[in-house]
Parts: sequence; structure tokens; C-alpha cells
Amino acid sequence: MKVIICDDDWHDREKYATLIERIAKKEGIPMELSRYDSAMNLLFDVEDSKFEADVIFMDISMPGMSGDEASRRLRNLGYLNDIVFLTVSKDYFRSAFDVKALHYVVKGETSDIEFKRIFLRSVRGREERHQEYARYVGGGENRLIKISSIRYYEIQHKIVTVHYDKNMTFQFPQLSLGTLEDELSDYGFFRIHRSYLVAISAIDKFTWKEVTLRDGSVLPFGRKHQYEELKKYLSGGQTVSEEQTVPEEQAAPGKHAAPKPAAKTAAPEQTPAESSANDSSSPLPQQTQEAQQEVQELQKA
Repeated sequence: MKVIICDDDWHDREKYATLIERIAKKEGIPMELSRYDSAMNLLFDVEDSKFEADVIFMDISMPGMSGDEASRRLRNLGYLNDIVFLTVSKDYFRSAFDVKALHYVVKGETSDIEFKRIFLRSVRGREERHQEYARYVGGGENRLIKISSIRYYEIQHKIVTVHYDKNMTFQFPQLSLGTLEDELSDYGFFRIHRSYLVAISAIDKFTWKEVTLRDGSVLPFGRKHQYEELKKYLSGGQTVSEEQTVPEEQAAPGKHAAPKPAAKTAAPEQTPAESSANDSSSPLPQQTQEAQQEVQELQKA
């Protein structure tokens, strides 16, 4: 969270800086705070292509250039994130409206509790702006899905079904899960089976045979090495019990890149014809045969 305070009064500037730092520390919010004593100095830095800020606390009454004028110039320069006015009077409400300011703080009147509420509202806004989405096209429809809401993908007969939110699904054509696996590798997704790509954040527990998600869904592991890769990844290389439970904080989406199974042992995608020939009723092709192979591999190991 990148925060800027622009106020020509040193005491006010440090008062709000201290308050913001205290809130951020208590709420566990990573933050970078910058201070400016004039709007002109701030605008000078805004013209730098590297300028970044999630919220600017802007004093209205400053010599040289007022805060409302500086805010209008910021908008004209393309700054779209939050502005919070610092003022000694509520008469500047119109200025806040004109530049689409998030809120305004009346010096000497706005309580620390209310200031905290305003700051945390800005934090939530930043999180929403930084959410990433995936766009899929199927059945003549475009669907935009928040990546953090996706639990798992499954593919059957070259049709992918994405399961997201509580009970939402969407289908779209795809030759295999390989492309999705590459695209989502940095968002905490793991390929547990040729037909399943799962968000690590959605996993509750797993054994060498199956993965149980937090919503109660039970999915099969495809190969022993995939189980070993996931177990090693989640345990940090330490020995774990037969049934591994995934802590929620460890499984946060996007926090870690999921490991990719070794290519030399990965099973090839099954064609629709092969799937139908091996199992016409089950959505898991060759599931019985795979289970027997996994038992034999474990006995040899």
C-alpha cells in the first residue's frame, strides 16, 4: 500500500502519518509512506513515469497551489486512485465531489476511529483494483471470472468446466489443461490429474489417492509423482503424515507458484475416443486401472 500525505503544516503532516502507520501496523498492512510539504513538489514527482500511489491525503489550504487545484491536475495527468482531503472546514465538500475524492477529513473534528474507517476503505479499494480476472468464451457468451474465486477446472472431451464462487460453473472449449496450467502457474494452481487443475487455496486435505476441497468436493490424484510433488511443496520438504491438511494461510491464492509435475512422467491427454472406450459412464477415464497402477508403484517403492 503506497500512501502519500501532502500538507504544508509539519504538525498535521506528522500527526496523520503517525496515525496511518499505527493503523497499518495493527492491521498487518504492508505500507510505504511518503510526505510532501507542497502540492507543487508532489506534482513535480507525478510527472515522473515511476510515480505510484494508492491514496493521497491532500491538504486543501496550502500556499502556492491549493489542494483542490492540485487534485484537479492530478486527475488530468491520469491519476485514478484515491484522494482524501484534509481540511479545516466542511465547506470544501464541493471540491471533493468535483475530483471524485474518496472522502474528506476535517482537522480537529474527525475522530481517529472515523479516520481509520476512511483509510481501511481505501485499502479495500486497492485490493479490489488489484484483483485479477480471467476471461473465457463459451456458448456464445463472454464470462469474466475473478481468479481468486476459482476452485478448480475439469476437462472432459475437450470441454473445460471452471468451478468458482460457491456453486457457479462455466464451460468453454479447450484442447487440454496444459495451456491453462501454464497461464495459472503463478496463481497457486496445481495439476492433480490429467482432467483436474486445482487451486491450492481450495484444498482442505489430501491422500495419495484423492484431494478433498474445502467445499467438500473429492477429486482423484492421477499419478503418484503428482501427490509427492504437492506433498513436498506444502510441507516445505519436511516429512508429513499420510493425510495432509492444508492450512488456509499457506494456501492463499497467488501467494506461491504451484510446482509443475515432471514432464517425463506426466501422462498424455486422453482423446475423447479413448475416454469413451475405457469408461463410458464415469467422468474419470481409466480410474480403476490407474488406481491399480498406483498401488503397484507404491509396492515397488
